[in-house]
Amino acid sequence: MEDVCEGKDFNFPKQEEKILEMWEAIDAFQTQLKKTEGKPEYVFYDGPPFATGLPHYGHILAGTIKDIVTRYQTARGHHVTRRFGWDCHGLPVEFEIDTKLGIKSRDDVLAMGIDKYNEECRSVVMRYSKEWEKIISRVGRWIDFENDYKTLDPQFMESVWWVFEQLWNKDLVYRGFKVMPYSTGCKTSLSNFEAGLNYKDVPDPAIMVSFPLKDEAIGGALVAWTTTPWTLPSNLALCVNATFDYVKVRCKATGAIYIVAESRLSQLPVKKTKADVPNGTVKKTKDLGTKAGGKRKGIPEEKVAAPLDSSSYEVLETFKGSALVGKKYQPLFDYFLELSDAAFIVVADNYVTDDSGTGVVHCAPAFGEDDYRVCSDANIVKKGEDLLIPVDANGCFVEKVADFKGRYVKDADKDIISAVKAKGRLVSSGSIMHSYPFCWRSETPLLYRAVPSWFYTLMVLSTALFGKPAFRNLICNGLVLAEDGKKMSKRLKNYPPPMEVVDNYGADALRLYLINSPVVRAEPMRFKKDGVYGVVKDVFLPWYNAYRFLVQNTQRLEAEGLSPFRPIDRSILQTSTNVLDQWINSACESLVQFVQQEMDAYRLYTVVPFLLKFIDNLTNIYVRFNRKRLKGRTGEEDCRMALSTLYHVLLTTCKAMSPFTPFFVEVLYQNLRNVLDAGAEESIHYCSFPEVGGKREQRIEQSVTRMMTVIDFARNIRERNNKPLKTPLREMVVVHPDADFLEDITGKLLEYVTEELNVRSLVACNDPLKYASLRAEPDFSVLGKRLGKAMGFVAKEVKSMGQASILAFEDSGEVTLAGHTLKLSDIKVHSSSGVLIVKLIWSRQVIREFKLPNGVEKDEVDAAGDGDVLVVLDLRPDETLVEAGVAREIVNRVQKLRKKAGLEPMDSVEVYYESCEGDRLVLEQVIESQGSYIRDAVGSPLLPSILCPPYAVILASEKFSGVAGMSFTIRLSRPSLAFIDNALSMLCSGDETNANGVKEYLLSRDHSNLKADFMSANGKVRVACIEGQPPLDIFLGQHLYLSVGDYYLSLRT
Repeated sequence: MEDVCEGKDFNFPKQEEKILEMWEAIDAFQTQLKKTEGKPEYVFYDGPPFATGLPHYGHILAGTIKDIVTRYQTARGHHVTRRFGWDCHGLPVEFEIDTKLGIKSRDDVLAMGIDKYNEECRSVVMRYSKEWEKIISRVGRWIDFENDYKTLDPQFMESVWWVFEQLWNKDLVYRGFKVMPYSTGCKTSLSNFEAGLNYKDVPDPAIMVSFPLKDEAIGGALVAWTTTPWTLPSNLALCVNATFDYVKVRCKATGAIYIVAESRLSQLPVKKTKADVPNGTVKKTKDLGTKAGGKRKGIPEEKVAAPLDSSSYEVLETFKGSALVGKKYQPLFDYFLELSDAAFIVVADNYVTDDSGTGVVHCAPAFGEDDYRVCSDANIVKKGEDLLIPVDANGCFVEKVADFKGRYVKDADKDIISAVKAKGRLVSSGSIMHSYPFCWRSETPLLYRAVPSWFYTLMVLSTALFGKPAFRNLICNGLVLAEDGKKMSKRLKNYPPPMEVVDNYGADALRLYLINSPVVRAEPMRFKKDGVYGVVKDVFLPWYNAYRFLVQNTQRLEAEGLSPFRPIDRSILQTSTNVLDQWINSACESLVQFVQQEMDAYRLYTVVPFLLKFIDNLTNIYVRFNRKRLKGRTGEEDCRMALSTLYHVLLTTCKAMSPFTPFFVEVLYQNLRNVLDAGAEESIHYCSFPEVGGKREQRIEQSVTRMMTVIDFARNIRERNNKPLKTPLREMVVVHPDADFLEDITGKLLEYVTEELNVRSLVACNDPLKYASLRAEPDFSVLGKRLGKAMGFVAKEVKSMGQASILAFEDSGEVTLAGHTLKLSDIKVHSSSGVLIVKLIWSRQVIREFKLPNGVEKDEVDAAGDGDVLVVLDLRPDETLVEAGVAREIVNRVQKLRKKAGLEPMDSVEVYYESCEGDRLVLEQVIESQGSYIRDAVGSPLLPSILCPPYAVILASEKFSGVAGMSFTIRLSRPSLAFIDNALSMLCSGDETNANGVKEYLLSRDHSNLKADFMSANGKVRVACIEGQPPLDIFLGQHLYLSVGDYYLSLRT
């Protein structure tokens, strides 16, 4: 495999651009399609975007979801045709042209000519098509742009007419109206989705209007509250709730008689005060306007005012809302008097609530969804007939509303209020600040308005046309918002441009960030650029570093003169006896199974967290704990087994993740395939998804997970007791009831735990009560309501439970006390005595507290745990461990010096030490007793400086003081040849000149090449290039050593 750079130097965007060039060179997408021809078809239709603007994060999200699914289905053995589509009809295109040409109304279009208008639209529909192709391709989506489809194609338009024809033939089409959010700026209805994109806080009028009843038996006037005075000219009905209590009251100041819901009586204005806002302050809300008091979609929740001032109003009568139904009232305006036979009547509906307004809703059927429904039900308006809509497409009153003809409705509010006041019908007038929807294109306020609309979903159409659902699985994504929670706005510049993010962090990082967000679960997400960087830092860099570690150590084999790396067959790897090989192979199998399971269920958002945990385990458990094996310090055979395991895990992970991160896995695969057989696929995206069915070791997976929990707890204990890892500790106790786990952690996993935590022994304990005592208490929050008066008796019985009873309760899951059966969720169990150090939740309901062992002081031992495992560390000092602690300090200084010298992990060096005179004996004693540990940790023995030859190349040197009370100097050098002078002199027949010539020749050779020559010839090299000297056979171990370290170790053996 080729050399790779450090993670900090790996430029993800630049590498992606190289991969794009490679894909283009091999025509990767089309090649993939050809390779999968004849396989089962996975049918994919692209929901087309408009090309009148550039792609934003919403487009990239939808495209990424589609790309992941289609790549996955291809890898699973399908042929997936993917054609890009363009939506060329409708509002976005028309709005572009209206803005360009200054078109304000439908009449302007007719004056221009529909044919010319269409040509103008056609000229801009594909304005940004090339930019779309560039951006969509840059984010890694494979889709055919050359054979795209456009909704302006006759074939597509004819298919829409075909749909309508089928619905007509099935008698499913009728003429009707639906009240929809309407944009007067764009002259069209919007979907509810679009209506929610652009809310703003704005002031609106808030008035109360009286509607005198014609029925003298009841008398008085109903009072309705509204924030949309412009709808009052269109009033055709009043709506109450038949089940509510209503009151008729007389105003003592004016004598006026009003009727409102009894619960809303306090909202009537107090005439003796100057305030003319009836309801005080109002909470902000989102709505499309409120025509009357009563709960409507998005109606503001009012603060409850003070109770009715009895000095202002006198209650005359109380009755149910049903008594008002059918009563006629005097119209506010006379624009629709021809409808008097059916209109201007009180109706009832449960959508009227008593938590806002007056309990009376004014209904204008052309401008409210509920208004239209209740008026239809009451036959005030009839389905199938034309609906009187006194507001035109521009939002202006039509001629029918003569007093306000041609006026924009929102501009007419003040004059309408004045007209109501002049008629003596204005009860109160004020204003309200609320959140109101605006058209996200034209920035004009939206209205609720009735225009024959055809917003039908795929599900409705598929059911109507074919009698079956349109899809079996659905991925519904939410909105991508700016970081501040607002809609992304070019004008506000509240989000980073998508390509800027791609250029900084790469498309794969953006893809994973979007897929791992709530937006894939149909929830809104706030886009944060730092979140994309977090994916690079937390996912890709650790993943890359594991790959780089593999590459470095496979190259090391050749550098050491060994045969090139070739991965061992997976069937052989499955037989490895190394516990971490078994574990990572099983964990990799779990990853493949999980990705397949979740992708088959279209749960894309669950994959990234699982991958994140797997990568963390791969780098921080497998690679970290296996460094000695991977670096060859446990023998070549074991090294190749570990490297092959890491290789196959990385390759399998790349194949499983190829739909999600197409660029990064391709980068890795192009290097990994260099050691595969000649028949390896040219691109990872031609490879099949990994087969599920490999060997799973669930016990090992669980044991390693618990091992890491133990390690984390022990680290926490060390940290809070100021015991750094380089300080060796005598003993650690692991408490757990599972005998299999205790067997694993004291057997297969023991070496990793003790080495990582620097403890000399690990003791297993399956008796939790050895370190905790228990007592039980009832959960009053759970049992109080259920037991009532019996709670006291049960509580007494629970508190008297002994240790044996509590354990039996935990085992069985229930207990009967005082005639009541209690479950685990009803009782809390925790310790009752002992010095409290740490609380442990042993199971969901069981709390245990650590108690000190007998004869141990508080500062001599500490513990940590969760609901599964307890770790106890002996913190008492032990003089026999001092030398081990000093050795770790020395290793720490060597590693820091290597880093300071800029050395790579695979770089071999020799380490020399020189102690200050007074510390020589102590330092030599440490090196003598801890030599094996030091050699394993730094990769070579620690050598006395006196052995350093004069021709050694010193890479770094530093003096350290105050290390365990000692001072010493460490020097790092390139591996140097060590000659056995006597043997070499004898070989040259005592001719020192010839002997020195041999030395000079050998020292002039590249060390790694010389080593390879010795390895290939079984430890022998022939020197036949020295003038005047016969050929000489030089033997390793007889005439020289390849390093001073090898020579030093030979002397010790």
